Amino acid sequence: MTSLLDPPAPLPAPLPIPVRPRPPESVNSYIRRLARANHLRPSYLRIYLAQPPQHLGSVRAPRLAAATGRSVEALLHTFPDLQATPRQRQVSTPRLTPDAAQELMFEAIRAEARTTFSIRTLMKTFGVPSRTIIKALARVEQPHPTSKNFPILEPFRHHIEPLITNPAITIWAIWTTLIDEHDADVSYGTVRDYVTSRRRRAEWDQQS
Repeated sequence: MTSLLDPPAPLPAPLPIPVRPRPPESVNSYIRRLARANHLRPSYLRIYLAQPPQHLGSVRAPRLAAATGRSVEALLHTFPDLQATPRQRQVSTPRLTPDAAQELMFEAIRAEARTTFSIRTLMKTFGVPSRTIIKALARVEQPHPTSKNFPILEPFRHHIEPLITNPAITIWAIWTTLIDEHDADVSYGTVRDYVTSRRRRAEWDQQS
């Protein structure tokens, strides 16, 4: 994490070929045109213009201004959704409800029961009475739901699904494919969360 005493990251050098914005296009549309005019992959330019050191967030106004030779004020006026500074993320610790905690325990009991069929052993392992073990084993397992919808990825699902099923393809490769080959206007974090949830769901289905 960057501290207040760390020197600011150097700004990008100006790109050889400037491109004029075409309001009301989005920032990402402008980035795609800017990248192609300068013979760059759009995903590479997005990374280059994001906040160091991770370079995985949104494009920052000062970095885009330095790369295009335009002022920050002009870019913010043209692109109201452009971020001048990184947003502070609010970190919260999720709390399980009693029902959710019980279901997690039931899932663990059912998973352990696949290797041992002794109720007495399960009682000792989880420290619960026999009626709890029986209740957990009698519960019909529900398919593990996807915790979040991703409507922004709906137009690209038929491109994403074949990539998700291949574990050798990284989330990074899936994101750059969407940006470079399908002009997707989506962040790396969104793709990461979607791919992770889909792969976990697939693992759950295989174990059921």
